[in-house]
Amino acid sequence: MIKFTHVAIHSSSFDDSIFFYKSWCDLDIINDRRIYGGNTVWLGYPTNNHIPNFVLVIYDISKTFLVNHLGFQVESLNKLKDYETKAINTNILYKPVANNGKDVGYTMSVKDPGDNIVEFTYGQNLTGIN
Repeated sequence: MIKFTHVAIHSSSFDDSIFFYKSWCDLDIINDRRIYGGNTVWLGYPTNNHIPNFVLVIYDISKTFLVNHLGFQVESLNKLKDYETKAINTNILYKPVANNGKDVGYTMSVKDPGDNIVEFTYGQNLTGIN
């Protein structure tokens, strides 16, 4: 089963964007990846089990340029590798399967027909929505 887990956006005004989503949308910082030397903050609504269903990921583009994308999680690493093979065979692979370490897990990305990036993951600590 695939679950929708996140939307990732760029910000040219990183701290102001975090403040905006916290104050206007009542989102909390769920995961501050700057602690690990990263350039993202995950914002979401807390849950009773402390595992968010869905997050907004904000990238600080002053540090590096990454792509806006929609994120979906699959149920196994084998399924993720199956998606990679399917993407290669249909010529839509954007980024191959890679282990991105703690919190992020394994990822691979494709381009949809409108050139939007869709990321598939395995191993993120997000419940997801479906």
